[in-house]
Amino acid sequence: MTPLSTTNQSQPASGAATDFVAVPRGTVEAFWLLTELTGELSSARTLAEMQYMLSHKLQWLFNFDYCTLAVKEGAGASEYMLLDLMPGKSRNRNELVARLQPLGDNWVSRVLRDSKPFFANDLHQKPGDPQPGIVDGVRSVMVLPLVSGGVCMGSLNFSSRRVDAFDPTIRNIGSIISLQLGGNLATILSLEQTRKILQETKEQLNNRLAYLSQNDAFTGLPTRRLLQLKLEEILREAAQESDRGLRQVAVVSLDITHYDGINAALHDSGGDQLLMSLVMRLQAGLGPEGFLARSGESEFTFVLAGPEPGPFDFGPKLTQLVDTLQLPYYVGSQEINLNLRMGMAEFPLHAGRARELLVKAQSALQQAKKNGRVGPVKYTPDLDVSPELLFMESQLRKAIDRNELRVFYQPQYSIDGTEIAGVEALVRWEHPALGMVSPAQFIPLAEKNDLIIKIGQWVLEEACRQSVEWQQKGYRPLKMGVNLSYKQFEVHNLPQQVAEVLEKTGLASEYLELELTESLFVQDFEATLAKIRQLKALGIHIALDDFGTGYSSLSYLQKLPIDTLKIDQSFVRNLVVDSSNSTDRTIIETIISLARGLRMEVIAEGVETAEQLKFLQENGCDRMQGYLFSRPVTASALELMLASLNSPFGA
Repeated sequence: MTPLSTTNQSQPASGAATDFVAVPRGTVEAFWLLTELTGELSSARTLAEMQYMLSHKLQWLFNFDYCTLAVKEGAGASEYMLLDLMPGKSRNRNELVARLQPLGDNWVSRVLRDSKPFFANDLHQKPGDPQPGIVDGVRSVMVLPLVSGGVCMGSLNFSSRRVDAFDPTIRNIGSIISLQLGGNLATILSLEQTRKILQETKEQLNNRLAYLSQNDAFTGLPTRRLLQLKLEEILREAAQESDRGLRQVAVVSLDITHYDGINAALHDSGGDQLLMSLVMRLQAGLGPEGFLARSGESEFTFVLAGPEPGPFDFGPKLTQLVDTLQLPYYVGSQEINLNLRMGMAEFPLHAGRARELLVKAQSALQQAKKNGRVGPVKYTPDLDVSPELLFMESQLRKAIDRNELRVFYQPQYSIDGTEIAGVEALVRWEHPALGMVSPAQFIPLAEKNDLIIKIGQWVLEEACRQSVEWQQKGYRPLKMGVNLSYKQFEVHNLPQQVAEVLEKTGLASEYLELELTESLFVQDFEATLAKIRQLKALGIHIALDDFGTGYSSLSYLQKLPIDTLKIDQSFVRNLVVDSSNSTDRTIIETIISLARGLRMEVIAEGVETAEQLKFLQENGCDRMQGYLFSRPVTASALELMLASLNSPFGA
C-alpha cells in the first residue's frame, strides 16, 4: 500500500520514495483511512499505545521525512516530551520511545505556547530555528496544536525535504487529526495522572503499612516486633567475646498502673498528652544508647547495653530514670502522679536469646505489679510463667475486642421465694476454642495483670444497660448487683466512671448495687471510706461481699455507709441445720443479727437445699441466691423467669 495522492498519476520512477508531494489520492479513501485511525486512537489508554498507533498509521495518510508528537502536559514547565512517530520506531505498544526537550524559540515551542498551527512550505525563504531532531535539508513543516478544553496539550509535527509538501488539503486532513488527537491526548494524560497518583498512593500506603507493622501509630516508637529484631541485633554485638567477657544487656519492661482509669478521666486528648510526656522523659533518660519500644497500651520496653565488655551495674542508671519518671506530670493545670512498675532481665545472666529475655522481663514485671514495688524487679527462675498461662493471658487481652465475654445473671429471691428481688451480674468467658473458661481461672489472671479494670468497666456498663432494657419491657425494676475488684476500686476516678455509666445507660442509681470485699478496708481505711461516701452520694447501694471471711470488724462496719451484707456461700453450704453446735449456723445467725442492728439488708449466697432455705427464712434473711433457685443464666433466660414468675417459688 502506498501513501494517498490527490491525482491519479503515479510518481516518477526515477524519484526517491521521499521525493514526492504527500497529498491524498481521493477524498473518500482519505476520510476512510482517517476514520479508521481516529477509531483506533479512541481506544488508546497510554502514550505508548498512542505512539504505536500513530507510527503505524500516519504513513498511509501522509508522506513525510520526519514526524513527532510533542506532549506538554506532565513534563516540567521548561521542557516538553517528544515522541518519535517514524515507522518502525515504536515496535511495542507498551514501551514509550520519547525524550525530553527544552522549551525554546523553535516551531514546536511556539505552537505549544500559542496554541496556533505553524506552516512553512519553503524554509529557504522563511529561515528559522530547526525543529529538534530534524535532519538538515528540511524545506516544508506542519506543526499542529493538540487542544482540549482550550488548553494546548501538545502538538503533531511533520517535516519534509520537499517544497510545498503540505498544501491546503493536507492541512485540512491534519487539522481533523489534530482535533481528534487533542481529546485523545487529554484523556490519556488524565488516565496517566490518575495511574501515577494511584501508584504513588499505593507506594505511600505500602510504606505506611510497613512502618506501622514495626512502629506504633501514636508515639512513633518501635513495636514489639521491631523490638525483638533490634534486640537480636544488640545481642549479636554483645555476644562478641573479648578477654573481659561478654557485654551485658538489660531488658526492662515498664507498665503504667491503672492507665485505663487515668486515660478515661483525662479523656482521649489528655491521656495522649500524658502518654507522650512519659515517652519524652523515657527517651531523655535513656539517652542515645538506649532503645525504647511501645509493647502494649500502657506498657513500654527498653534495652540498655553496657558501655564495654564485662560486668556492668545498671542500678544507678535505672534509679535515676525512676526518680525522673516519678515526678508529677501536668495535663493543662491538672497534676498527675503515675505509679509505674518495672521488670528486668539481663543478658547473659538470665537468657541468651531475645525472645527469652523479653518473656523473662515480662515475668519480672508481673511480680513488680503483684508486690507493688516502684523500682525494677529483677527476674528470678521462680518467676517463670508456664506457656499455658502466657497463652491464657494473651487470649484474655483480646477477649473484649473479640466479643468473647458474656454477662450472666443469677437471680436473688425474696425471703418467701415469691419473687425475684434482685440479680447479680457475673462475667463469663466463652473462648472459641477453649469453650466456657471458669472465672476461677481467668479472674485472678485478670487481676494480676490489671485487665480486670477494663473487664469490670465493661461488665458494669453491660449490666446497667440490661437492667434498663428489662424495665423498658415492663418488668419491675430490680437491684442490679455488680462486683468491683479491689483493682477497680483503686482507680482514683471510680465515682466519676460509675456516674458516667449511669448517665450513659439511663439506669436510676437506686437500682445499682456495687459489691465490695472486706480486703479493701485493711490497707487505707480512711481513703476507702472517702471513696465509698462519694459512691453513696450518687444514690447507689453498697454491698459487702463474702462477709465473715475477711477482716470482719464491728468498729469499721459501724463507720461504713453499707446497705447490704452478703453472707459468704461457704457458711451456707457447710450449714448443718440439725446440730446446735454448728459453727456455721452460729456465724450466720450472728451476721443476720448484726445486720438488723445496723439496719442493713442481708443476702445469703450458695443456697442449695430446702433445709438451708428454711433456716434462712426462719432467721429473717432478706434475699437468697443459689443453685436451689437458679444457676447464673443468660439475660434472655432470666427474662423468661421474670415473665413466668406468677406464683410463689416452688408452687
